[in-house]
Amino acid sequence: MYNIPLEDPRERAFYHSWGVLSIDGFYRFDALGENYRIDVHKGRTISFRLEENASTGFTWFARVSGSKVGVSIDHQQVVPTYNGAPMVGVPGCAEVFIKGRHHGDALVELIYARPWEWERGAVPARVIRLYVDVD
Repeated sequence: MYNIPLEDPRERAFYHSWGVLSIDGFYRFDALGENYRIDVHKGRTISFRLEENASTGFTWFARVSGSKVGVSIDHQQVVPTYNGAPMVGVPGCAEVFIKGRHHGDALVELIYARPWEWERGAVPARVIRLYVDVD
């Protein structure tokens, strides 16, 4: 997953109106909101799944706030198969893992795009912002 710097988070109160992301949940692309909050304990990893169709070149990648980020982000593609063969063009999912490295908070943007197009300024298909509080 790409890790591209993002500006520092705002005051905590700004994020109180954001929805709470369900850990171990699965989110369909058309049902995703734009802003979520999550809490993670230091040293623990949480995960959730997002719909992804990597066979079309689209994938999720992350931008994380600050130089002293208290979280690490990773993801694993889960490709659907039929009789053991990958199904091309069929949406699979990305399992996103967020690990709390040290106490604090971070703003994370999960970007769904073709990375080579996004790097050249194309608008991503989807952006989800996460406020992550590590306690």
